[in-house]
Amino acid sequence: MGYYPVFLDLQDQLCVVIGAGSEAERKIHGLLEAGARVTVVATKPSHPLEELETQGKIILHRRSYSEGDLAGAFLAIAATTEDVELSRRIADEAERERVLLNVMDITAL
Repeated sequence: MGYYPVFLDLQDQLCVVIGAGSEAERKIHGLLEAGARVTVVATKPSHPLEELETQGKIILHRRSYSEGDLAGAFLAIAATTEDVELSRRIADEAERERVLLNVMDITAL
């Protein structure tokens, strides 16, 4: 299967990031720079993510992903490559909800 790179206008669009870590943080900063409204779902958020929440730049949910987290989202990023089954569940919801999805490091999803 071939893949096609794309640029998106994310101004005021809801984007959900599931997971944490340095790569997730990099993605979050990119989303913020693009003007997105960012919600993060992470069981163990880093100090930089907590600072972004304190500054009012993101909404942070300190918990695991659950069905429904992608409701209303335009784009989601799954930083969950250590848990392939979780990544699949996120991909299934994204498909049902018609949410664009980037599963980091698992191109097929």
